[in-house]
Amino acid sequence: MCKTPSTCYAYKDQENYEYFIDHSINVAQCIKERWETYALANKLSKIIGVRDTLIVDLLTFTGAFHDIGKLEVNMQEQCFRATCETFCNHFIISAFVLTNAYNMALEDKINKGYLKCIIIGNVKDTNSFKYLYSLLVIFPTALHHYARVSLSSFRRSIRHIIFHRKCINDLKNVIKWVMENIVTEELKYITENVYNTVKENRLEYIVHIHDVISELGFHKRLIFEKTVIEAATGILNLCDGRVAISARRTRRRRKP
Repeated sequence: MCKTPSTCYAYKDQENYEYFIDHSINVAQCIKERWETYALANKLSKIIGVRDTLIVDLLTFTGAFHDIGKLEVNMQEQCFRATCETFCNHFIISAFVLTNAYNMALEDKINKGYLKCIIIGNVKDTNSFKYLYSLLVIFPTALHHYARVSLSSFRRSIRHIIFHRKCINDLKNVIKWVMENIVTEELKYITENVYNTVKENRLEYIVHIHDVISELGFHKRLIFEKTVIEAATGILNLCDGRVAISARRTRRRRKP
């Protein structure tokens, strides 16, 4: 388990706590080590025709940044003042950040129209990095609390997002881990822009992903894309849950 000097929280109740650094890195490490990750990577490699290491990198990257929305200033201030067991809509903020970082890093932008094409199975470039990033990063990040939230949660407008300055060093440590544990160059460029997005509060409201997610929930037809999104989200939820349960059962909150 990661034990890094930390400031910001992923969870805090009256007795237990979990730091953002520890949770993020441990979830990413769990994904990187799970056999399910390599099974999905192997399957997609054969179907789509991309290297399996790219799939593993994308899923690991998702694990590292799936909770980055929790670094929003009001959420962390609540943690500092008292407890923070829920972080309303943090999954949508996380998806915004990861979409924004992609668009800052690469010229082939991801927009609402492209995401909608994915959920209806109308994308031709199914071996492109853009397609795989949307499928394995953006959607699983936005959906990783789907069992506990209603579709109406995804329709709420989220604006004026500001990240807490105290969390910047925590994020730098997560980024350092990601840079040391992935090999895909495109993801390294995006990782640098994850930092720029948070440090400079450069998040642009460019993708109404909550609209797209709510539509995904109403699509009954089982398409390839939806199956892959569910598989990737399942791996993220598996590790997210295992890491959280382990940390919150064994670690007692120290007084600040």
